[in-house]
Amino acid sequence: MEDFQAYWSIAKKLEPAKRAQFFSSFSKIEQRHIRSSYQCGGWKDFFLRNEIDDLCDLVKSTYEIDLFEIRTRIIMKNDRYLVLKEIWDDIIDVFSDYDVCCDLSFVFGGVHSKSYPLNPAYYELYGK
Repeated sequence: MEDFQAYWSIAKKLEPAKRAQFFSSFSKIEQRHIRSSYQCGGWKDFFLRNEIDDLCDLVKSTYEIDLFEIRTRIIMKNDRYLVLKEIWDDIIDVFSDYDVCCDLSFVFGGVHSKSYPLNPAYYELYGK
């Protein structure tokens, strides 16, 4: 196995314990090559992006809120949205662990929130 892509094409189908066992079956030199390919090939960013996409899908199925659609409509059409504070705070909390290691601008970039003056139970989502 020379690179991470070749390794992952097989390992992605395995359970985590079997995947670790599979990786351990390689020589130390092969393991080093796979790790190097992982680090240099942008795989970490790829996996993090997939995790974030999965979180967006979870938000959509749980709250019926499509974060990508909201962002697009706020940026392109200057639309505004009302979201219950409890729900929006939950959404922000879900993504907070990724905020320190990832650029979340493809989800939240250009989206701002403020308390909705006509009903304090809501945030108003808006662009600039």
